[in-house]
Amino acid sequence: MTVAQKLDKASGIFFFAGFLLSKLQYIPHPLASAIFRFVSLGIYLFAYLSWLTACLLHPDHKELYRKWYGFAQIKEQFFLASLIGFGATILSVAAVFIPALFPPAAWLFLIGNILWAIGEHHKLKNPPQDDPSFSYPKQQAYLFYARTSCVISLVTAIAATFIFVFPPAAIPITIFSLVICAGLGALAFEFWLNSTFGDHKPTLVPGSYAQMGDTLGPSNALDHADTPEPGCWSSLFNRQSDKPTKLSLKSTKLLDAEKLEENLGEHSFTTNSLL
Repeated sequence: MTVAQKLDKASGIFFFAGFLLSKLQYIPHPLASAIFRFVSLGIYLFAYLSWLTACLLHPDHKELYRKWYGFAQIKEQFFLASLIGFGATILSVAAVFIPALFPPAAWLFLIGNILWAIGEHHKLKNPPQDDPSFSYPKQQAYLFYARTSCVISLVTAIAATFIFVFPPAAIPITIFSLVICAGLGALAFEFWLNSTFGDHKPTLVPGSYAQMGDTLGPSNALDHADTPEPGCWSSLFNRQSDKPTKLSLKSTKLLDAEKLEENLGEHSFTTNSLL
């Protein structure tokens, strides 16, 4: 396992731990809520830093530029998502002292998660050929986890905006959003467990055969020999050749001999008539 893969794995664990602790900030005790909030934000900072570093260490992998999700390389999409998420985390820390920053931070988290989900979809459709441990079912389960996280971020961003615009409705909006996020969080937890601890065997990347063919080059097989075709199709299957075959040379000689005999016969006939 490379350093980038280890950092990716560590960031995934940090993200999930931060996600679980962030839900404990809604308990009614003010001090405990503040502690869980700062701890979860600190874990998120470590997660985004690990992910950001891993994106810089990953090798280049050509993107599928013809597809809607191939506007950049996979590591570039992840790098942008981690950078936006890191900025959103810092903004969330500042929002503890300036509550007006909560809605922008929530929407930044949503944008970062959308880019993350696009990158995971890109990875599913265009898997790296230098990763022998790649598994299609595992990546598909992780993509479902990323999509569910996007929906959770969307609900959180909408709730934060409504609470900021309508402060008297803060309690019912918070309870309603918590119920939805709890159900989606359980679904995301199931997808994460399936991706992390499921029995997923490595999947052979389809492009490896094409890459092998490009590496080995074309075959040096001999040209196919001429084979006889049925008489009714002989005119369709005749192939032009730069060198005449033995049969064509023999036929040409016979025709020349017949023409020579005819010329000699005509010459002798003319001579006899003159005599």
